[in-house]
Amino acid sequence: MCRCILQQSHGSMQQQTKMVYRLMCSQVTTSVELHVEKEDLGSYYKELNKSLSSKSLAKVQDVVESRLHHPAASTLADLVQFSPDLQRLVALGVSFTEVEKYEGAPDLLASLSYFPQINDMVNLLHSMGIEDVASVINRCPFILGQHVETIKERVLYLSAKKFKRNQISEIVCRCPWWLLEEISEIDARLGAIQVVFELKAKDLRTMTTKSPRVILSDIIRLKEFAFTMRKVYSLEPKQLSRMVTNAPSVSITSRTSLKRRLDFLLDTMEISMEQIIAWPSVLRNRERRIEERHKLLKHLGLAEYDATKAGYVSLQRLVSGKTDVFCSEVAHISEQQYFDFIKTL
Repeated sequence: MCRCILQQSHGSMQQQTKMVYRLMCSQVTTSVELHVEKEDLGSYYKELNKSLSSKSLAKVQDVVESRLHHPAASTLADLVQFSPDLQRLVALGVSFTEVEKYEGAPDLLASLSYFPQINDMVNLLHSMGIEDVASVINRCPFILGQHVETIKERVLYLSAKKFKRNQISEIVCRCPWWLLEEISEIDARLGAIQVVFELKAKDLRTMTTKSPRVILSDIIRLKEFAFTMRKVYSLEPKQLSRMVTNAPSVSITSRTSLKRRLDFLLDTMEISMEQIIAWPSVLRNRERRIEERHKLLKHLGLAEYDATKAGYVSLQRLVSGKTDVFCSEVAHISEQQYFDFIKTL
């Protein structure tokens, strides 16, 4: 099987006759990389003929000549008709539009054989309980360039840390880039985060599963969040642990946004810190959303945030849901009335 990775030189359409072809063939163990001018096709084919069978060479000739006459064709989609391997990826559900957002990913996919390279990785991901393998590849195509045994070792590491099978699959589905990290790096990060937030092992696993991206975040930023919550807002260690376990992504909120939201909730809305700890996801909502909805409820006489009183509105009900749901189920007004009120602010 022969696969081409095709790259055009920069310049005008008239100047784009010079291209680079890297040909990887199952018949040989090396790659051929040549710079080709349109008038040099004869010598190009002669060079290729030294290592390729006549059948493979015929395929290469078709691709090269097609590319020279259609210089605008420069995506993986343009190569699908020539590559059964790429066709299998399409059948799997891989989106080349998504893949091509990552620099170097198109070259990687075009250079791989479906059997056994891609197929082995797909089978491994399936064995981990991941049903939508294509989604994982779309968001992290470089996983296909990893050795299967390397990925197995990283999965075994998580198992050794007592992550359950469903937790591991959730981590990979939510952040496939996890599988590209060295075990030593992940181990160091998990250890550091456990210390920063004084987490029990079980809570660390919960936090990791809910938001694996947080584990890959800047550790300095996480330390700043912990310091702010302890020193500025007087949270006890158990309260902080509970907060990041309930909503891990809160820990990567910018310091400025975090302060504005907390100050508005605590001072203006008179929400207790315990309520925020119970549902910290409120801190991931824009200040404008919180402020507009609160002011509307206050205008309507519905801003009741005390759980012991009638008409209680939880933080989740306040900020969750689209505008139409909030209007009908919480504010009990029409969307038009809502927008009319917002204009007065």
